[in-house]
Amino acid sequence: MEDFAKTYSQMTDGELLQLSEECDGIIPDARIALMQELYKRANESPQTNKGKSGVSVVVPRRSYGIIFPQMCPGCLRTDIVNDVNFNSLSHRHFRFTHTRHDYLSIKIPHCDQCAKIVAHRRKQSTIYMVLVAICSFGLGIWKDWNNLVPVILLLVLSLPAVWYSRVVESVDVGDYNEEFIEFCFKNSVYADAFKSVNGLTKADVAAERKSLFLEAYNQISRPR
Repeated sequence: MEDFAKTYSQMTDGELLQLSEECDGIIPDARIALMQELYKRANESPQTNKGKSGVSVVVPRRSYGIIFPQMCPGCLRTDIVNDVNFNSLSHRHFRFTHTRHDYLSIKIPHCDQCAKIVAHRRKQSTIYMVLVAICSFGLGIWKDWNNLVPVILLLVLSLPAVWYSRVVESVDVGDYNEEFIEFCFKNSVYADAFKSVNGLTKADVAAERKSLFLEAYNQISRPR
């Protein structure tokens, strides 16, 4: 169980919450370690709330929406002119005939230069992944491979494209529910400005984050 605990402790808040959404069928030791880490995160102070991707902030979903600072989250320039679209982690909903994936799509203001860099990287990554998919399945048909082999090859070869596009993105939208949304900002100055314009005190951040993790903890601790 120590291996599971170490792995979970190194995950960002968003990754951990996403795992809690998809934990059906995991072995008991992994489930217990996940519950322990969720409970631990729920009781951490906001100062310790830093994942490998940056500073995590949980903000309430208000009727008037979420306010973003009048500065670019990438370079902190104030001449923001373009909105960049970011998607949250997806939630799976199982139906009789299909599985539905729900997610939030949020537009975040950027300066023109940073917006162009993100758009260019995303476009290049998409082209690369399409070519990888064609080559993987084409090679699978040519070599008469098992259907699983091209899928594994596609997943492995797609990792550089994911990294290539994500490395220039300064914002990550994490998990969400009906009351809260989690953001992760690479720049701590922008994260502080985001908290300020949304009226979040340290106590607010701690309470909202605790609610999100306790909800996930209660979800997986129910008898199955």
